[in-house]
Amino acid sequence: MRRSAFCLANVTPFRGISADAGTVYEIGFMIALGRRVWAYTNDPHDYGERVRASWYGGHVDIFEGGLVRGSDGLMIESHGKADNLMIDAGIERQGGRVLRNTRAAAAVSDPARDLSVFEKCLQEMALQIHE
Repeated sequence: MRRSAFCLANVTPFRGISADAGTVYEIGFMIALGRRVWAYTNDPHDYGERVRASWYGGHVDIFEGGLVRGSDGLMIESHGKADNLMIDAGIERQGGRVLRNTRAAAAVSDPARDLSVFEKCLQEMALQIHE
């Protein structure tokens, strides 16, 4: 990774509501090295939407100003990002981008193998790298 100029990461939720922990480590490592990272996900839903649906079964409280809390009182991120704010914002701050599959979740028959958004991300990366 130290010899890589950039990173392309698959942040499609893996065995849970968020990206694979190893992939997230690699993203952070590359950002710490000052490298640009691009990421893609086959899940069109925001991280907050997934937390509400999967973790809390949709049972949340919405307070004045839009603050969302789960049934345990913990705040749920509502930033409109593909994953945890620290992941997406770190990528964006370094000049990269997180692309999402815009097709309905039901239209992605096998999220682990659908390469359409990966290909789009790769094309965007190539354009930015060669500028």
